[in-house]
Amino acid sequence: MAITVVNSAVGGSTEPATNVTSLAAASITTTTGNTIVAFIRYAGGSAGPVDSVTNSAGQKFRRLPMASNTTLGNGVGTSNNVEAFWLPNTTGTVGDVITAASAVGITFASIHVMEISGLPASGALDVGATGIGSASGTASTANFSTTNASEIVCALVTSGSAASAEKVAGTAATTTTTAGSGATAAFYQVQSGTQAGINASATVGTNWTIAAVALSATSITGNLQIVNAQIGGDAEPGAGTTALAAGAMPTTTGNTIVAFIRRGGGGPVTSVTNTAAQTFTNVAAATVTQAGIGTIETWYLQNATGNAADVITANASVALTFASIHVLEIAGAPASGALDIGAAGNNTVGNPATGTFSTAQAAEIVCAMATAGGGTGLTLPLVAGAAATEATCDTVGTNGYNSRSWYQIQSTSQSGITAAATVSSGSWAIASVAIKGSAGPAQSAGVVMAPLIPT
Repeated sequence: MAITVVNSAVGGSTEPATNVTSLAAASITTTTGNTIVAFIRYAGGSAGPVDSVTNSAGQKFRRLPMASNTTLGNGVGTSNNVEAFWLPNTTGTVGDVITAASAVGITFASIHVMEISGLPASGALDVGATGIGSASGTASTANFSTTNASEIVCALVTSGSAASAEKVAGTAATTTTTAGSGATAAFYQVQSGTQAGINASATVGTNWTIAAVALSATSITGNLQIVNAQIGGDAEPGAGTTALAAGAMPTTTGNTIVAFIRRGGGGPVTSVTNTAAQTFTNVAAATVTQAGIGTIETWYLQNATGNAADVITANASVALTFASIHVLEIAGAPASGALDIGAAGNNTVGNPATGTFSTAQAAEIVCAMATAGGGTGLTLPLVAGAAATEATCDTVGTNGYNSRSWYQIQSTSQSGITAAATVSSGSWAIASVAIKGSAGPAQSAGVVMAPLIPT
């Protein structure tokens, strides 16, 4: 079956200034088995994040970290946020309403939805890319390459003034599906051949953000990649809890899950569990405390039991305060022996960096988290190595602490590398963990990502 966009919808088309906690696209009639992609655009400096996207059947969408770009810490603070989600194998509904929810709220927001036929029920995700800038002219994502001949690239561009001439470089024509206030547009291109070094682009005014994701008509199996991410304790509140939970997320049986817990006080974390009551393992080498900032703990679970609304919870006998949890789901890791090495670092001056570490094999994914205080930004997260670094989650606490998680997929074994970030000043702590891949290839590398979730 050929890949076809069979439906599209938009909500918040005037991108009103009103802060909203629920943002719904216009209803459409969806077909069981199809795939739905949803882009949510909201203003830079708006609170956020988008906590979840659901359809009328109650199915939860998966986050697309590789196709999401937000303004926190990326040096373009007046640009707009874009978060991307997708739902494979949807349950069809007459009058289906795709809704984005944000507990904190978002402003100047719109949601852009595409329903796609011709994609497999699993394994469609290939690669994503984003871009962000302040100057008018051409907005473009980083270059990316597709794995298979038959793929669709879905994209969204938003700018401070009208966007036009949207396109995806490749072998086919580009179609624009939905528009917001005239400064935001969703578009796509169905590829008829494998593409190398292409991008999505548009003509824009100042302060722009663009994001794209490629989905394959042929299942891609075995790739080492981040397939979902979620957070809890978005604003790192001072009120304590003995059960710090991330938002519900669909997970897949057999995948590996990494959880970073940042706490200003209380604890320690005594266990981390999922909905299936599986117990995570602590990575002692990736646990670190910095006085006046707090503690980062790293936990992981191999061969997870999947759940359509999985809740990852950090448990403690002493309430965790100023706390957040960042969760990354990894496909392509082995069912056992997935952990390679952990690392950490902390200081009162300079920029965050772990101690040096080396990876044991070619295909590995390095996941990291850093936290800093005094309202300082955490920018330029990176892992030294052969690939570009992709950020997943941010939390900005009501106490002024910032936390960020990110990852990098390595295609060759690395020696003496570090995970690192940049802060404007003040104390910091950082932790990282390297997870081995199975025999399959690594996800396409070379795409630099801005953070997924600002709060």
